[in-house]
Amino acid sequence: MSHPHPARDCILCGRCLDVCPVFLVSGKEELSPKAKHQLMAALRSNPQLLEALPARLLADKCVSCGRCEKACPQGLSVPAALGALRAEHAGWPQWLWQRWINGGNILWPAMATLGRMAPRLPAPAAARPLMEKLAAMHDTPPQPWFRMTAPAAGTQPPLRPVMLFSGCTARRIRPRWSSKATALLELAGIRPQPETAFTCCGATLEHAGLPDAARQARHANITAWHNAGRPLLVTFCATCAHGLHGYARHEELWHETPPDSAALWTQSVVPLSVFLQKFPVQVLDTAPEWFRYHQPCHAPAQHDPDAALLYAMAAQTPAAAAHGRRIRPAGMTTRQCCGMGGVMQLAAPSLCGMVNAACWQALDSLCPAQDNACPPPVVTGCSGCTLQLSGTAPEHVAVHHWLDVLTV
Repeated sequence: MSHPHPARDCILCGRCLDVCPVFLVSGKEELSPKAKHQLMAALRSNPQLLEALPARLLADKCVSCGRCEKACPQGLSVPAALGALRAEHAGWPQWLWQRWINGGNILWPAMATLGRMAPRLPAPAAARPLMEKLAAMHDTPPQPWFRMTAPAAGTQPPLRPVMLFSGCTARRIRPRWSSKATALLELAGIRPQPETAFTCCGATLEHAGLPDAARQARHANITAWHNAGRPLLVTFCATCAHGLHGYARHEELWHETPPDSAALWTQSVVPLSVFLQKFPVQVLDTAPEWFRYHQPCHAPAQHDPDAALLYAMAAQTPAAAAHGRRIRPAGMTTRQCCGMGGVMQLAAPSLCGMVNAACWQALDSLCPAQDNACPPPVVTGCSGCTLQLSGTAPEHVAVHHWLDVLTV
């Protein structure tokens, strides 16, 4: 069994216990990153200890949030290690997940169409979570809250060409996100090249235990980037940005590319929100009094550009004050995992549900007492988080990607 990080490097410091969503909701230390590293260390010397079924049961208990790697002084990643374990003990979840991701150009729009009917279809209680997720895939554009106008004259666009990396969700069921991102870039004097030939970033395939499919996706994206002249890659999904930034550590991807390619690729991945920080903003009458920001697991914890953009927009409140509105997102942020979990949705849905419930409990704790009757909407910066939270939101709570609340 091969592993990206040797388990002997785990120093049992326990920092991962403070951040692992699965451990925090289950209270089971055997499901913690520390325990999983120790078990996988034992397996390297005695692989027969773990048969296929127990191996899958262990590997299924991880939402692939990556928080353990950020907290670990050794930089160990349980999602990467368990991806290798899942690959060696593949089961039906891997088979189904690969078809869901690679066949999404057909499957996702079909499910989104079914989602339009999901709220009206009779279903047993056990099937309601699935129906709610299908309903979240159906696109119902909201009214925007903020209008962006062109930045001051003299703002210099980037010297390199720009291309969007929209991600699977936008390409397949939220194309208006890509259209709006293009319009925002053009407002700044940046005309992005047409987005062509990109596919899944590969991260969810790797964590699901599908290394060959992940490698093929990464190679296809690098080839498309090279063919486009190695442009800046602008993304509006925190998880896509995280996955793309990880390409440099896969040395085999760069053997046939120019020597500077891996470093230039990493420098080329830029969040869309970085380009929009200094845009003048008008607060519209449709803006709520409050909104909450769900910070995705894969967003930077300390310098999240999406949060910075939202706070900057909400701070520009002259129009809001004139209409008696209070838009105060500062401090209205939580970093709880949404429970999306990738392939874990198939293999351990009840555990995903526990993580998701903890996320909503944290979001609800942000609501002022006077707003309990009408909780403020939730905004996030990850495509997967948007769908997961939309499909599990309490009644009358709206969930939006931050692109949803902008217009030009």
